[in-house]
Amino acid sequence: LLGVESRERRDLAADLHDSVGAELCMIALEMEQLSLKTKDKKAADGLAKLADKQRSFLARVRSLALELASDRLYSTGLYKALATLMNRITDTYGVKATFKGDGAGPSLDEDINMLVFRSVRELAINAIRHAKPANVEISASVKDGWVRIVVTNDGMGFDAAKVFARRAALDTFGIYSVRERMRMLNGTLEVESRVRARGTRATLTFPADGKPGDWGGLRHEGDKDNGG
Repeated sequence: LLGVESRERRDLAADLHDSVGAELCMIALEMEQLSLKTKDKKAADGLAKLADKQRSFLARVRSLALELASDRLYSTGLYKALATLMNRITDTYGVKATFKGDGAGPSLDEDINMLVFRSVRELAINAIRHAKPANVEISASVKDGWVRIVVTNDGMGFDAAKVFARRAALDTFGIYSVRERMRMLNGTLEVESRVRARGTRATLTFPADGKPGDWGGLRHEGDKDNGG
């Protein structure tokens, strides 16, 4: 049954990306062309705004397609799943997405793999949506009984202090759900970002034995004015 469900997800993802995505892209281009041709400034501005909204919707459709296509990758093992995810992110969004891992990776229960995989995927995709990076990198390592996964991007930074002070902002950046997953694993999420600099670094740390816990933490470094 899981195999059938997985194939159905892949088929739906392909249809969303190739058929629906292509149609939305063509509509956006046609709107843009019409906005350039019309002599009515108000109409041209309206068409340009609609084209922008169409592109935003297209990005969401492609994101959903990626999520559907990769949702059961975690069953292949965490490192292999993350490497495949980054390849698909490159194909979907056109950014340079890379994965680096030490060895074969931790041996985790499939449910734990799922929690970690979805957390990393959410951090990477939300970085692309909001920060507009050219590069996204995931590095993973296991040391002294702890798994450490770092998600970095070179896009626009943000005021971490303000984001962490508001639940709505945490939801927007996908941080709240990741934090809750880490709490389930007795792990932590640390985020470093700066408004005046490019790039954000999110670090997930959790026990390599994969045993759930009832406590977790969240640390962040806010925007500090260091004159740079």
